[in-house]
Amino acid sequence: MVDRAIIDEIRMRNDIVEVIGEYLPLQKVGRNYRALCPFHSDTHPSFYVSPEKQIFYCFGCQKGGNIFTFLMEYEGIGFYDALKKLGAKVGIEIKGKARGRYEHLYELNEIVADIYHQILHQPQGKVGLEYLHQRGITDTTIEEFKLGFAPTYARLIVSLERKGYRRDDLLKGGLIIGTHRELFRNRVIFPITNPGGRVVAFGGRAIDDQIQPKYLNSPETPIFKKRANLFGLSFAKRPIIEKQEVMIVEGYFDLLMLYQNGYRNVVAPLGTALTQDHGLLLSRYTKKALIIFDADPSGIAATIRSIGQLLAHMDVRVVELPPGTDPDAIVRDDPAQLRNLLDRAVDFIDFIRLNREVKDVSDEVGLITDLLNTIGQTKDPIRFDRYLKRLSMAFGISEATLKKNLARKEHRSESVEEPIDKEAKLLFLALQSDEYLDAIRKAASPQDFTNPSYESLKGFIFSSNPIDLPMVIENLSPDLKGRLLRFSIGGGGISLDDYRKGLYEFHLDRSLKRLQAEASRLAREGRLSELKAKQREIEKIKKNLLSIEEVVDEA
Repeated sequence: MVDRAIIDEIRMRNDIVEVIGEYLPLQKVGRNYRALCPFHSDTHPSFYVSPEKQIFYCFGCQKGGNIFTFLMEYEGIGFYDALKKLGAKVGIEIKGKARGRYEHLYELNEIVADIYHQILHQPQGKVGLEYLHQRGITDTTIEEFKLGFAPTYARLIVSLERKGYRRDDLLKGGLIIGTHRELFRNRVIFPITNPGGRVVAFGGRAIDDQIQPKYLNSPETPIFKKRANLFGLSFAKRPIIEKQEVMIVEGYFDLLMLYQNGYRNVVAPLGTALTQDHGLLLSRYTKKALIIFDADPSGIAATIRSIGQLLAHMDVRVVELPPGTDPDAIVRDDPAQLRNLLDRAVDFIDFIRLNREVKDVSDEVGLITDLLNTIGQTKDPIRFDRYLKRLSMAFGISEATLKKNLARKEHRSESVEEPIDKEAKLLFLALQSDEYLDAIRKAASPQDFTNPSYESLKGFIFSSNPIDLPMVIENLSPDLKGRLLRFSIGGGGISLDDYRKGLYEFHLDRSLKRLQAEASRLAREGRLSELKAKQREIEKIKKNLLSIEEVVDEA
């Protein structure tokens, strides 16, 4: 358990604008910064960062929080790993390991990756090491990606039971089948990491081409979902951001050969077709994709399918390789040839048009319809119009005709903001600065605020402790957290004098309601003399209320 003071120190010594600016191109807008949101398909900047309050919030998908929240969401890591990463940036070392719900599975995979890697350099792994060398993989790349080898029997159960793991853990981690059979046998092993760099699964390539399937991946587990992971992404994140383009290849060896030849912004799907989830994940880092799949019928078909999945989130171009080749072979035979091919990458419309067999008008109509449906995936109206113009030029058909024949349904989910009531506004304002906090503590009490939804806020505001907005946000319910973030980023503030007037008006209003309730009780009990005294108090408060401009409602 890390001391709260250390957590606060790390948070305060890291500037949220500086940290988020390493991942996103932030633009200064007034007192805040903004960018396209990395957490949903954003077409107009809706992601805001407040340097003053050290928080972020997206008005599109409603994600928000502090510096830890951003890193956890963006990197796909837990709080402890985010804490260690931010601590390292400011020279504070966090020792030990997190104990999340599935931490034992992460640790299990790390141990297994070490076992396979060690075997690769032992006599029983010699055949695997020779195979990697034959494929052109250098020792440096082997070490960097921690490649390994799974022999016929790696003694995983014996080794891991000695470390306190049960067979059920190995089953849950997808490492064994049944009671004892190891999943990977006689295969070169590729550890698969999540965006945060932790091993979540494995891929294996048979060293004998007679063994089927040739490639085998771990099954899905509590920490591994194929549609949410890409091989090499933890290595490629920074280069992708720097180059503002991602290269997507089909297989492990394609990626490794490109990587060791200087192409570091490269990722590969894990034996599955690219999905829109992959597109959304990659769009956190760039809005440009370059597909480099094998130049065979299956590779071309996979490219066409992938274009439709990626186009919802990013621009797509395709590198056309010589027939029957793949990126691995090209870069091994002639690295300069790959550079030339990259420079001649084609627009996705041209690629699909040139790789679909068209024998007659019916085929051409089918092709145009498919292309219309493909470009209809994009959510950005400007990009859509650009693609439509490109399609019109490619086939000599007017844009009006294409639009008429496109059954394009817009599904725009407008987020309806819950109106902020008076209690919420006064409490939210109190958290914006020490002056407002001091004012509410002097002019009001917890009993004035009767809405049970705000009990947690009252606990912070009416304590004697200093208030730290990011820390408060961490400890609120998701709904209240979102409302406070939206208010804090979006403004809605008033002057301190008006706030004091608003508090006074609020206090009078609460007093009026209390006195009116007491007057009703006295009337029911027939206590007329006391009732008249209460009525005089009520009239006095009403006069005071009329003299106050209701600045809180008008602000």
